[in-house]
Amino acid sequence: MFLIALSPVKCVTYFPYTRNFNILIKKLDRCGKDDYEKALATYTWIARNIRYDTRYLWDPSYLPVVSPDEVLKKRKTVCEGYARLMTYLLRRMGIVAYTIAGVAKNHSDLKHPIDIGGHAWVIFYSRIKGKWVLADPTWGAGYVSENEKRFHPRFDLFYYDISPEAIIYTHYAEGIRGGNGDSLMPNLGTYRMWRGKEITKEQFLAMPRPSEEFLERGFIFLGPDSSVLSSNFFGRYDLEMRGPKGYVFYVKVLGKQRRQPLYYLWMDTLFSDTITYRIHILWPDTGLYVIEVWMRNLKTNNEKIAFTKHFNSLAHYWIQGIEYPYGEGFVKVYDRFYRMGAYLYGPINGYFLRGDTSTLLIKVPGARRVWVVSGGKRFPIEREKGDVFKGVFKALGKSITVWADGKLLLKYTVVER
Repeated sequence: MFLIALSPVKCVTYFPYTRNFNILIKKLDRCGKDDYEKALATYTWIARNIRYDTRYLWDPSYLPVVSPDEVLKKRKTVCEGYARLMTYLLRRMGIVAYTIAGVAKNHSDLKHPIDIGGHAWVIFYSRIKGKWVLADPTWGAGYVSENEKRFHPRFDLFYYDISPEAIIYTHYAEGIRGGNGDSLMPNLGTYRMWRGKEITKEQFLAMPRPSEEFLERGFIFLGPDSSVLSSNFFGRYDLEMRGPKGYVFYVKVLGKQRRQPLYYLWMDTLFSDTITYRIHILWPDTGLYVIEVWMRNLKTNNEKIAFTKHFNSLAHYWIQGIEYPYGEGFVKVYDRFYRMGAYLYGPINGYFLRGDTSTLLIKVPGARRVWVVSGGKRFPIEREKGDVFKGVFKALGKSITVWADGKLLLKYTVVER
């Protein structure tokens, strides 16, 4: 009765390792008051007691053990063994469970391209919750370093009852093993959905790969759908995310030499009045890049963590064919723009074709008047609300300049068609 009073996660720490299934199942069964808690205890026990067999990664002739009894004896296995052991234990406790076979994206960095390979995890039906629950005890147990080929134990509850919206970024389900006679069967199509649509394996492989922090805080990507970007005329890319209010972001782009600075960056960070965040980036050259987005919560100012990374299926963002036919891609910004606390909503592209018409939307705290000068003609920009000004201008002459109370803030270039 003592064990049942503890949380399922703590409960499993109070009994020693055993290779006897009957003893193990009895103890796990006592660690939860319902099927959901018993499954959590099982996930925790496996993740904390079974090590990943790294020999499988470097010895092609090696066959790791994957059957539940052998895994229990040797205390090490690969993903299939983790999943099969959890499925077996849950079924012995009367919980409908299956092993899902598919592919997964692992963590990586610029020097070590993202690893994609076959993977297995678990799905079970919780009657107390009235839903199918996803769990990956392999990823919950720790991680394997690419350099050392070494397993690092690190218990992680994030991969227990992970939502379909979060797991689709890293896990793609292809089939179910076992349980053909069960009346309850999950619909795998439900777990291949992204933003309301079922995606193919090819679309999954091209999707961006976020970090746990991104998913734990409830953020989702709005675009682009693919982490492989093709250049447009300006060589500009917009990343858009949706998540909790009250965050600001910092962006770092790592280039081919890992020391290459980010030449052009404009961030449209929308604060507490919205939950949509947009980041606009220009790359200075073609090649291999990693985008790192860092965040800070305005309410807890000390929080600053690695927020998310984008990867494609084999490497990272591979940017090809960027051209700057007229020079830099972004508008030229003068120091007084920052000193005045101004913020440009748009346009941020650095040049216009002659004759183009565009709308300027800018915030200039304390400004009385804002105007645009183009080809010797002055275009007044009217106050829309508070310190925000909005107005239409036409691309004339050789340049476009933006002024506030007689101070030059911005400059665009005008080019011939």
